[in-house]
Amino acid sequence: MLELKNTINAMVDRLRVFADEVTRVAREVGTEGKLGGQAEVPGAAGTWRALTDNVNAMANSLTNQVRAIADVATAVTKGDLTRTITVEARGELDELKGNLNQMIDNLRETTERNQEQDWLKTNLAKFSRMMQGQKDLESVSRLIMSELTRSWEVTTAPST
Repeated sequence: MLELKNTINAMVDRLRVFADEVTRVAREVGTEGKLGGQAEVPGAAGTWRALTDNVNAMANSLTNQVRAIADVATAVTKGDLTRTITVEARGELDELKGNLNQMIDNLRETTERNQEQDWLKTNLAKFSRMMQGQKDLESVSRLIMSELTRSWEVTTAPST
């Protein structure tokens, strides 16, 4: 009877430690947003070890996915529109990853179009000023071509 009592008490103690650890990791990662939490159940073996490993794998996967999304979001807020989220994800997180990557692509394309339109507006205003007072079409053409060539050289010059 004593041996049975000790076995049951040890099992209950392990179950309590396991429950405490799973609760702690769930609270830290799922509720408090403290990424990277891992359950530690000393002496766990068999099914208890497998359950602990599964909880840790889930917490690790969520941590990696959220950190990858945060890393790219931070880069985008600093103006880097070349980054995309590449972490492996499934389900709703994969859908979120896809939507965020599409949002970054759309933002990059819109930014490029806006830059092109800004260039065009700036140069149209400049060309209008250049043409004022000009009566000779050939002179106007030379001025515009000269300015276009200079603008093209500036925008296509390699950055240092």
